[in-house]
Amino acid sequence: MSTGILDYMMPIFISAIALLSLLLVWLVLRRQIKQLLARLFSRPEQSPDRCKCGYPLKGLDLARCPECGRVLSFDATPEQLGLGPEELARIQQKRRERETESGPTNVGKPS
Repeated sequence: MSTGILDYMMPIFISAIALLSLLLVWLVLRRQIKQLLARLFSRPEQSPDRCKCGYPLKGLDLARCPECGRVLSFDATPEQLGLGPEELARIQQKRRERETESGPTNVGKPS
């Protein structure tokens, strides 16, 4: 029986195609995974029209971020912050409790 060159080369050719296919799949997946990880773990760029959490601040009705609750203006009234009387009373009560536990703070007051 005579075997031709194709009988020897066919398995090598098929193996080479399989290896090249695996390499291509690995390169594509590697790039996709790298982009996904970059999106998941990157911090949003700080800009004046975005909160530190990354939420866009244009066109807000309240002076606080709806995503994280961060106050956006020190000159805002409780109404502008969206605080109702109950929530404002609760915040003031917590402040009084902290002051009694740690003593009054003199921040911003001349001594």
